[in-house]
Amino acid sequence: MLDPGFRDAWRPSDAQLLHTLAVGDTLAALLRTGRLGSLVVTSWRGEAELRAWHRPGEPIPDLQVEWTAPGREGRWCVEVDRGTESRNAWRRKLARYVHVRGLTVLVVTTSDARARNLAILARELGVAALTTDAASLAGGDPVQVYDALKGVRRLVDE
Repeated sequence: MLDPGFRDAWRPSDAQLLHTLAVGDTLAALLRTGRLGSLVVTSWRGEAELRAWHRPGEPIPDLQVEWTAPGREGRWCVEVDRGTESRNAWRRKLARYVHVRGLTVLVVTTSDARARNLAILARELGVAALTTDAASLAGGDPVQVYDALKGVRRLVDE
């Protein structure tokens, strides 16, 4: 039974809860040993932490991960897409990354076709983005991504 004092308390919508679970699944896949080939995620920050430190106008991704590989290191802003946002909404979201230099956006979405379409959109905007789908990220085969700036599909660790 719900305490009557909390009857009018705010509760997240089902869509927000499902998005939070999808972000958790994405993080779990990124942290799985060997899942990203030679890349190893060394740290991560969630949206709440990123929100606490962002500057006005900066993008606030769902996650930010830092990774290393032999002889190199990098950082991704991770956006998890459940296929509920329109192309125009994605255009506005990706446009926030246009002026953030040295940053790559990793978009994890619902299907290979949507990943390809979001990569095309990122390329049109000039955003450094890698896109893939959740099933590929969680699966057993090597993770392939669409590289928006290069206009190719490649292994995530190349």
